[in-house]
Amino acid sequence: MRAVWCKNLEDLVNIARGFGWLFYFEKNGRHYYYVYVPLNHETICLVTEVKEPLDAKYTTIDDDGSIKLLKVPITPLCVKIVEVMEDRIFEEILKERK
Repeated sequence: MRAVWCKNLEDLVNIARGFGWLFYFEKNGRHYYYVYVPLNHETICLVTEVKEPLDAKYTTIDDDGSIKLLKVPITPLCVKIVEVMEDRIFEEILKERK
């Protein structure tokens, strides 16, 4: 699987809105958000690393293009943040990056 590392969490949230969820994974004190995106005949993983996790269960992008944190969903505009305990595919992506 191909991984594309994004600079901005805002871009990732904007793309994830089309799927309804955004995965959050923490490993060794590092925080990652990612989403799997099907494209033609392959699935790619769009991912970004952040310094601190978002303090929210849901997120969206406001009219100014900034991340808005939500405790309750505002559908269909928001993304559910899914905390991941184990994802072997994503962990392989992290190993390949080192």
